[in-house]
Amino acid sequence: MQLEDYFDFLSEDDIRLRGHRLGIDNILEYFLAGYTAEAIREVYPELSLEKIYATITYYLQHQTEIDAYLLRLKQWREQRYQEWNRQPSPLIERLRAFKAERQQTILNQRRILSSPTFPFNFFEKGQLKKRYIGDRTPSIKSHCRGAKADIPDWSNCDL
Repeated sequence: MQLEDYFDFLSEDDIRLRGHRLGIDNILEYFLAGYTAEAIREVYPELSLEKIYATITYYLQHQTEIDAYLLRLKQWREQRYQEWNRQPSPLIERLRAFKAERQQTILNQRRILSSPTFPFNFFEKGQLKKRYIGDRTPSIKSHCRGAKADIPDWSNCDL
């Protein structure tokens, strides 16, 4: 069996493992990242070690051509991504708007929590502005004149 018999050469820029939808670029990506054939087999359990070693051997025998192939493939993928990014679908636009809104909400909450007047910024002249912090908060009691041990007198607060 020839080494090329392990592959389907669909076009100059599309080389796949025979009997699979995987391109050799998927295998070589892991190989070039330092994975062993056995580790690649763990990522792609449907592949035999024979096919993985055939892919690595083919790469080593045709390294300059395959490196050029991988570079063209990387550039093509980047070009496709940039085209997609310029004209996203309405769903992607809605998701991005939701994400930006959520991030802004989180930033606003963090800004409130890190405020030097928190939790007092929830109170306005002794009245609860948004929520009741609790009657056992010593820092609130210390700012309220005439606060009793258990229940602060909110009408005397200088907030």
